[in-house]
Amino acid sequence: MAQKADNGKRIIAVIIDCIIAAILYIPFVVLSFIPVVGIIFRLIGFVAYLGYMGFRDALPIKDLQGASIGKRLMGLKAIQVDGQPCTYEQSFKRNLPFIAPAALSLLFSWIPVINFIASIVFGFVGLIIVCVELYKVMTDVNGQRIGDILANTRVIGVEAPQLATPAAAPPAAPPAPADLPPVPGSEDT
Repeated sequence: MAQKADNGKRIIAVIIDCIIAAILYIPFVVLSFIPVVGIIFRLIGFVAYLGYMGFRDALPIKDLQGASIGKRLMGLKAIQVDGQPCTYEQSFKRNLPFIAPAALSLLFSWIPVINFIASIVFGFVGLIIVCVELYKVMTDVNGQRIGDILANTRVIGVEAPQLATPAAAPPAAPPAPADLPPVPGSEDT
């Protein structure tokens, strides 16, 4: 059985994935200020955010090999407990504790006055969930958090991605004797 993933790498991987999700979401938030159609952009942005955060461990990108971008960069991978690759359904289940508060916050964001209160409440709930999940990762013998238990998955360490390095150029061949300059004082007279 593969070993438990390094906790520090898992935290960095989540941070990387959150940055990617924000990059997907922020342009649509900016476009959401356009009168009339802005609400559509906000919804598209939120779907992009939820799509990445929910299905990030099963993205069909060959180079990711079944890991999120953050996990791949950190040499980690989410798998089923039996060692099989993580499915879309399992990826969504394992990430549900993180995306549920954000989704509920969005649901209430359409209601004036309540949206401010909902943002605070669901932000606080999200923070509590993150703390509980972090505690589970640190204390569980297999590093399974609540999302992993829901989805029957775990995160393991895999070989770190190989960065492309240019091949070393072969040493230059010595010049041919005819190409050598004449040695001073050895000229024929």
